Amino acid sequence: MPDNLLRQPNFAALVALVWLLVALALLLQHWGHTAETLFDTDDAMRLAQLRAWLGGQGWFDLHQARMAPPEGYDTHWSRLIDAGLAGLLFLFGLFTDATSAERLMRVWWPLLWLLPTIAGMAAIAWRIAGREAATVALLLALVGVPGYQQFIPGRIDHHNVQITLTMLTLAATVWSDRVRWGAMAAGLLTGAALAIGFEAVPYLAACGAVFALRYVLDRENAADLVSYGCG
Repeated sequence: MPDNLLRQPNFAALVALVWLLVALALLLQHWGHTAETLFDTDDAMRLAQLRAWLGGQGWFDLHQARMAPPEGYDTHWSRLIDAGLAGLLFLFGLFTDATSAERLMRVWWPLLWLLPTIAGMAAIAWRIAGREAATVALLLALVGVPGYQQFIPGRIDHHNVQITLTMLTLAATVWSDRVRWGAMAAGLLTGAALAIGFEAVPYLAACGAVFALRYVLDRENAADLVSYGCG
């Protein structure tokens, strides 16, 4: 049999294809709603915080006067999310009007984060049980559209970013004994996740414990522990 018939498809292309299909399914299901309302009060609060920052509010000033007036409320939400949303808003603003750009920003922000989430999930499955398991994981991702509640168009709260960074941290951790830069990546991703919020702390702490235990069991893993800590 010719080699080209036995050659497996490029896995990165499979990941991209699954993401495109899932994104299309979510767009078809939720596009109309994005013109009518925000799905969650957190999404509304994020949009208000973004607009306030773009309107001149300071980077470290997270006071929201619209919440619990007249005293207002000081949020704990990271400006890093606001910066990403603003970048996407600016990009869409180059091609359309301000209202449409904001809608497109709210639609595509969660969908873009879904791509690295799916990739991280497949990477974890590959490390545990090989390419075949990763392929099965992609199939599950494809049929699991109802479970993507934090990634539906319009979800601009920070939870989807937290999920993504946690998944990538786990992937970097399980690959750190095979990939030289895995430990550093796990540390950097952990720092980024903690900068966004603390909901993922239990999972991030488990990853940190892995590096510590590997060092305890084998001192030759000291370099990985140092790289993780530096990250």
